[in-house]
Amino acid sequence: MSDNRLNTRILLRYDKYSRLMTSDVILQPGEMAVAAFPDTDPSLPPRAFGVKVGDGTRYFDELPWIQAIAADVYEWAKDPTKPVYQATEIQGLAEYIQNISGGGGGGSTSSGSYRIIYDSASNKYILQ
Repeated sequence: MSDNRLNTRILLRYDKYSRLMTSDVILQPGEMAVAAFPDTDPSLPPRAFGVKVGDGTRYFDELPWIQAIAADVYEWAKDPTKPVYQATEIQGLAEYIQNISGGGGGGSTSSGSYRIIYDSASNKYILQ
């Protein structure tokens, strides 16, 4: 039996997300394109990639993104009915909640609105 191997490299279409989404690219059936984003700062490397596969008729922005089930996520996290927890069930929650008006202790503001902030002094995210 003969050994027929091709020593080759396959390159996919690759560009910035914003450029691909505004282009008139029509990918051939089975042709893949990789979009890098965010692409707002060219000095930073991409933090994520999206992939689309062509059908020969639709523009890049009309094609659906490839999706897959994450293998590294626990099964319960994929369940559409997630567990619901009460604040009283979360240990240590009070130390992360501060009233926006400056007082501690977890009360609500007069408007009832909260926000999450990063506290660089404690190196923690705080619900404020």
